[in-house]
Amino acid sequence: MRRVFCLAILAFLPPAAAQAATCTVSATGIAFGTYIPSNASPTDRTGTVTVTCSAALQTVNYTVALNAGLNSGGSFANRRMKNGTSLLSYQIYSNSARTTVWGNGTGGSSTVSGSFNCLVACTNTKRNHTAYGRLPALQWTASPGAHSDTITVTVTFN
Repeated sequence: MRRVFCLAILAFLPPAAAQAATCTVSATGIAFGTYIPSNASPTDRTGTVTVTCSAALQTVNYTVALNAGLNSGGSFANRRMKNGTSLLSYQIYSNSARTTVWGNGTGGSSTVSGSFNCLVACTNTKRNHTAYGRLPALQWTASPGAHSDTITVTVTFN
């Protein structure tokens, strides 16, 4: 009877409060290298968006969105890198088949979601999300050389 009494007391104790999660995001860019207009095949490369969280007694859900870039005119269908006045089209996808444009959920794009199930505790737990880049071939109007763009990564925790 004594054992049952102790367990009954523990059952009535209030649960420990969940503490706020601490999360960060980092990214490695997609490096296509120097563009050569006469390449007959597209150039495929990858980058990574990493979400890292520490939390306890909770599930942390998040969504990762990418903007269209500085040179796109706001269109996910028109992502472009720049070298001086030369523009070079490219795209970022969320799947390895390169069929789902990774964006902010508008203009035909999709976001990427994830979660951390920290039912006890998570300490600096990482989730890597691969960004699949593609540089189409035979862009004759672009000049040879290194082109660049800047993509903003936004992580929303819900």
